[in-house]
Amino acid sequence: MSLEMAAEDLRYLLNRGYRKRVALNFVANHYLLGREERNYLARCVFSDETVARRRSAG
Repeated sequence: MSLEMAAEDLRYLLNRGYRKRVALNFVANHYLLGREERNYLARCVFSDETVARRRSAG
């Protein structure tokens, strides 16, 4: 459950212009995530703008 909430919070910060590394560190520290969970978030969570741009390019 906390990984889902962490992903939601990370997406929220990314949508507001925070840099991914900064936002990821903040969220991962807040939810006390381990290395695997941090890696999952880094690879799977993107801002809505990034998702839309990649969908339109492909």
